[in-house]
Amino acid sequence: MRKIRTRALSLLLTLVMALGLLPGTAWAAENAVDDSVNISSAEELKAFRDRVNGGERTLSAVLTADIDLENEEWIPFNPQNGYVTSAYAGTFDGAGHTISGLSINDSSTNGVGLFGTVNSATIKNLKVEGTVSATKSGYVGGIVGKTNGTVTIERCSFSGSVQSSKTGVNAGAGGIIGRVNSGSVCVSGCANTADIRGGAAVGILGYCSANGTSIENCYSTGTISGSNRAGGIVGQVYSTTPIRNCFTTSDAISGFNGELFNCFDNSDLPIDASLLGDAFTTDAEGNVILVWQAGNPPKPPEPSISIRSTNGDTIWVQTGGGDKNDTILYVDYQNMGDETPEVQWSFSASNEGAAAWVETTQDSDVKGYVVTAGKGGVVNVTATVTYDGEEYTDDYTLTVIPHFTTVTIQNISQPGAVAVGQTVEAALNIEGGGTYSPEQYPGLEMKYQWYKYEPMAAYPTSHPIAGATEATYTISEDDFGAEDQKYKIGVEITCGGRVIHSCQDHQATVRTADHGKLYPVAYQENRLPDEIKEDTKLEFPAVVTENGITAQIQWGGFNDVIAADGTVIRPTQGTVTVTLSAKYTYNDAFYNTLYKIVVWSDTAADEDKQNELQHAITALSDDYRLCPVYDTDTNLNRMVLADLAEKGFDDITVSVASVTEVYGGAGIGDNGDITYFYKDPNTVPAVKFGSCKVAFTLEKDGAAATLSDVPVILYWDAAKVRAAMSEEIMSQVTLSSIGGGDGLAVTENLTLPKVVDKKYWTQISWESDNEEAISIGRENQNTADTLFNPYVGVVRRGEEDQTVILTAKFTFQYTNDVIGEEAPIELVNTFEVTVPAMDGDQYAEIEQELLTKLDQGFAAKGLSDALTGERLTPDEGGVYTAINDIQLPTTRDFGVDGKYMPVTLSSDHEEVIQSPGVNNAARLWVYRPGVGEEPAKVIITVTLHDDETSVTAARSFTIEVPALTQKEIDDELALMEKVKANYFNGIRGENKAIDNITTDLSPFQEVYEENGELVWVRDMKDMKGYGIVPTPIEGWEELEAWRLFKSSNPNVISHENLLVTRQEEPKNVVITSYLSSETLGKYGELYQRDTVKYAKYAELADLYYQEVTADTSQAVAAFAARAAVNEAVLPGLKLLVRGTADPTSTTAVVDTIDNVTFSLSGLDGEEWIGTTALSGLSETYTVYDVFTEMLDEYGYTAERSRGTYIVSISGPRGSLREKEHGEDSGWMYLVNGEFPDVYMGSCSLHSGDEIQVFYTEDASKVDPDYHRPSSGGASGGKGESGQTSVEVEENKSDGTYTVTLPEDSEGLQRVVIDQAEENKLVVIVHADGREEVVKKSLISDGKAVFLLEEGATVKLVDYESAFCDVADGVWYSSAVDFVAGRGLFSGVSEDQFAPGQTLSRGMLATVLFQLEEPEKKTADLPFADVAEGAWYAQGISWAAGENIISGYGDGRFGPDDPVTREQLALMLFRYAETLDMVTSGRDTLTSFTDSGSVSAWAREAVAWAVDSGILSGRPDGTLAPGGTATRAEAAVMLRQLVALMLR
Repeated sequence: MRKIRTRALSLLLTLVMALGLLPGTAWAAENAVDDSVNISSAEELKAFRDRVNGGERTLSAVLTADIDLENEEWIPFNPQNGYVTSAYAGTFDGAGHTISGLSINDSSTNGVGLFGTVNSATIKNLKVEGTVSATKSGYVGGIVGKTNGTVTIERCSFSGSVQSSKTGVNAGAGGIIGRVNSGSVCVSGCANTADIRGGAAVGILGYCSANGTSIENCYSTGTISGSNRAGGIVGQVYSTTPIRNCFTTSDAISGFNGELFNCFDNSDLPIDASLLGDAFTTDAEGNVILVWQAGNPPKPPEPSISIRSTNGDTIWVQTGGGDKNDTILYVDYQNMGDETPEVQWSFSASNEGAAAWVETTQDSDVKGYVVTAGKGGVVNVTATVTYDGEEYTDDYTLTVIPHFTTVTIQNISQPGAVAVGQTVEAALNIEGGGTYSPEQYPGLEMKYQWYKYEPMAAYPTSHPIAGATEATYTISEDDFGAEDQKYKIGVEITCGGRVIHSCQDHQATVRTADHGKLYPVAYQENRLPDEIKEDTKLEFPAVVTENGITAQIQWGGFNDVIAADGTVIRPTQGTVTVTLSAKYTYNDAFYNTLYKIVVWSDTAADEDKQNELQHAITALSDDYRLCPVYDTDTNLNRMVLADLAEKGFDDITVSVASVTEVYGGAGIGDNGDITYFYKDPNTVPAVKFGSCKVAFTLEKDGAAATLSDVPVILYWDAAKVRAAMSEEIMSQVTLSSIGGGDGLAVTENLTLPKVVDKKYWTQISWESDNEEAISIGRENQNTADTLFNPYVGVVRRGEEDQTVILTAKFTFQYTNDVIGEEAPIELVNTFEVTVPAMDGDQYAEIEQELLTKLDQGFAAKGLSDALTGERLTPDEGGVYTAINDIQLPTTRDFGVDGKYMPVTLSSDHEEVIQSPGVNNAARLWVYRPGVGEEPAKVIITVTLHDDETSVTAARSFTIEVPALTQKEIDDELALMEKVKANYFNGIRGENKAIDNITTDLSPFQEVYEENGELVWVRDMKDMKGYGIVPTPIEGWEELEAWRLFKSSNPNVISHENLLVTRQEEPKNVVITSYLSSETLGKYGELYQRDTVKYAKYAELADLYYQEVTADTSQAVAAFAARAAVNEAVLPGLKLLVRGTADPTSTTAVVDTIDNVTFSLSGLDGEEWIGTTALSGLSETYTVYDVFTEMLDEYGYTAERSRGTYIVSISGPRGSLREKEHGEDSGWMYLVNGEFPDVYMGSCSLHSGDEIQVFYTEDASKVDPDYHRPSSGGASGGKGESGQTSVEVEENKSDGTYTVTLPEDSEGLQRVVIDQAEENKLVVIVHADGREEVVKKSLISDGKAVFLLEEGATVKLVDYESAFCDVADGVWYSSAVDFVAGRGLFSGVSEDQFAPGQTLSRGMLATVLFQLEEPEKKTADLPFADVAEGAWYAQGISWAAGENIISGYGDGRFGPDDPVTREQLALMLFRYAETLDMVTSGRDTLTSFTDSGSVSAWAREAVAWAVDSGILSGRPDGTLAPGGTATRAEAAVMLRQLVALMLR
């Protein structure tokens, strides 16, 4: 029974002080057990404990006097045998007395407390005072350490201290109970005033690993200090654990989970005892205490209800005898007088269709429910009534037993006998076929007992076999003896306490051990053939040996088809079945068996062979094709044979019948030998592979069939290509040709060719095994015109001679990816050179120059605090002290160009001072030791490198990092609490009162304290770098446009910028943020990441990602209370947005959505969830909210990616995943018969909506306009919602289209032209005849979609790519056409696009500039390495002004540096933001094996790019964020970005 009391409003009364236990009057033992032990002294208490620990676990006791243990070390109640099942299970009644002087210092892992461990015990009316300390136990409590079974603790208190050294999340330390290990516990009327320290440290109950626990009428005023999920009342419990009528002076009731009813924490104090119910009162000083603490005796039993079943807790699908297939559930009322409140029932089943329930008044005036058996399972029932303003509930579990027909006792091995030495099983057969399995009927528990039965005995009886209680049993000779068929074996099966199969219902005769050994021999498969299709002679062995068993065989059943000598005379037509008999004998055991053999005529056999060949051809599928791999596949016949064998078809002969449609000079020989494709690559062949169609003859046993028109793709003859590469290119690249001379002494830079003689079909890449001596530079390849210029081998001479191996990789550029990847064709050559040492004086001179630059930089800037900006000064010993991150001079301060003279940072203690691991960084991250630890001394080193030589110079500094102090932490925690308490003040904007929100709120970026006042920073440029900041909120998958500020109703207060849109009626809204400390939050983040490794930072967990809300849900009641008592606004109550109809009204109106229907269908329309009507839904609901609720209710789960995009659904009717039944198969949804263009999470709901979620094998056939739904956009759009009406009129005379936009349209408008062909461009035809390509346009799925800002005449013109290095059908070909046709990219030559070349940062900025086409005004160039007039200067200047790009932080942009994939994603993300595109979608990235390598600064952008389909993984399952982006990849991403714009 569970009781729920509605919470009343707090009144401002006296603050609850830390309470000692008040002296009270002892009362008579409550419901004392007749044989209870009376205890009045410490000696008697010890003697009682020893009896319990020794095994008398059910003893009960009553205290008759207060007891002082005088601080003598106490041995807890713990069973001597160590088994928790032997723990105390009696009733211990303190009768209001006190046990004082308790002292425990325990180093065991047992339960630690007055009672160490209890199992189904009751402890009540007891006060305990003392200290409890444990070093190894995770079960530490003042009264009870660990509980098992059903435990009740009521009207108990503890004062003093409890301390546990364990700090894990499940290390319970509680004033009353340490940890609930299993079972259920009811704690009521208990108080704690002790100080508690430990892991899950709490006042009442520490950690609960079992459901069914409840806490009621309890309080705690002690100091709680926990490292994991600490709370005032409970630590970690189940989410459904009820906690009622409790208060604490701590900050939180619960550390983790729990369902709170009428509970108060420190923020609610002071409170009135009347708010907590009858169990509380106040003492003379005004302190809130429990009634029993004031000396009053226990209250009489409270009202309750219990569920009663007319036919018990078990019903049957199939009835017989006294079994019932239904029962009626009623409620019985206790302590409610003559009242019988109406019952609210709720039902849930362990599996769908387990039972059905219908309301009834049969056999009673009180309404009940008839529960009728369905297909079997477990039904959980809850009844709830309201009596005297309170709710009372009871739960009941009903077992529904399926229709089991029979039980088969069989050997678990087939073939096998029920015999001595064999293992048998009880297979429970189900009506309709199949056998019982636990997975089929979740929740049902079957119990087994095997029996032995002697049928020929004078008085046959069945005897249970000791220990045989599982579903399987190995028959023992000790139980069944050695006589054959003397005994039978049976099994009794029970379920839900009822016998469903008696041991008499089915029994199997037990054979001897010899029978068990002989049976597998007698039933050995393949002794004789099942069929005979050709002339043969059979053998009938007289003796066989299998697995060491030798048996004799006597054969019979011969006739004129199969004779005794094995002769077979086959029929002339059809088939004949012959049945032969065989008697197997082993010792005294024998078995008879039969063999049926089908003898075929030649005619019938030929027909069967032909059918088999046709089945083999069908198994290869209609789209069967071959793509041989060079160096692996040499013959097509063998390839087909391998594919047939994989399908299970053997002994088939394959030969080439014909070869047609040969293309490309490749071919297939008559014997199937492959001639691979080859053309002189210097001719730049348009098609770079061969193809043909081949017919094959399949033969088997004289039958033949034709496998026709198999497409074959033939890739390059790699041997010929390598020969051409070696002769024409590789031979030209020599040590002398690259400038290496004789290789003995290389002192000048080397020229490393990328191509030879403009033969672009092979490109060369270079690697050096010693980058310090020779590095590979690209400075000669700065422009599109110089992409194929040679690399530069930059030579750097050092102190010593250095040997360098240069590796040249020659890669053929014409390989393909038509159907299956063609392996790259490569050659490798190496060159060994020597870089001689520099002259000693020269080395020293360069080193001194570097040191001078370092010293100048440190003299100018020094080391400074990265947060405060204050310069650090060393002590007399030259040691610096750092408490925050350290800011170092930049490359500009050192007067160097980081590209040519990079700076690196290192630390000899990375755990305390972390270096970033990248060149030219200027900040080190500092992590201070924990409170009480010793300061750490760390040596940091700043090294300056000369890229022209290998000379380096370094300066090192000793940094002392002091430990964190408790005061720092306390001050920052106080600031966090202050900010949380004033959260509304931070966002209130111009609004003056929380009940009168009429205008926009104002988000903040940072808040810090100055002169005791909070300063709210709203502009990022004004941020101080210390204080409290809102942190990006997890949970992007809801596809709402929030990041730092989330609104519960964005229609009233928008996410993020908190703009107010007043509705007609007043509305409640919750605004949520998560706050972190700028200075100490990083420590809390470390702790949350690894609670064990960073346990020393446990206290700082509350400084990272702390939830805070401005909640309007209780505003109306608060204002009414305020008006009544003329008090200030109560804590925790925040906003109310006034309506426009009556601005004076403070009564919030919650609109509901009604009459919504939902259905879920699987493959071919199979009903998974029938049409279900829903009403009373919140006005903020989306389609996704309904979807998730319905799936939960019917036992389904969904897997998502990219927000609320549904990948798969699994549940009672099966599982279906996208692409499981074809490339376009997957889950779709309709709203009112239409396909929305957004994910379910962005589709708002309206009354009367009909939602249909279904699986389709081909989305394109279901929805001709199908495309992947957008991950953004406003919620609630249907189809292309919000689209302004645009008129398009075709002018058939000249093939143009006149586009007319609405007069009131503003900005770009979306235009669609139907029936558009691929390979077209959209151009604007100007009045003077000029044609201008519309860059933001796309032709796909037969439609041309583009954006116009004003009306125009347009037409579609042909476009054909001229690039010979981009094959038709390759994955990037359409994207290359897209960027080239719109002038975004140009080729590297007239016929070369170079898809595999990397994209530079300057090139990307230029491409975006050309796509956007802004007014071409050159702003000041913000980067030192971007020269005015350079081809990329205009684009970089524009992109920097739009905040799309940024430099490296040292004044450089690096225009020629290759752009990485994550940099590309970030630039596209920022570009999308400048266009006000929706960028709220976020992918978790967890599907990629290297998701952790995404840089923090790029993670948001990469997540958006993946979610939007702009960025995809590579074939090996990686995302490769740091990999360089190729021109082909960039083209694909740009095309997808424009496609996203056009949605």
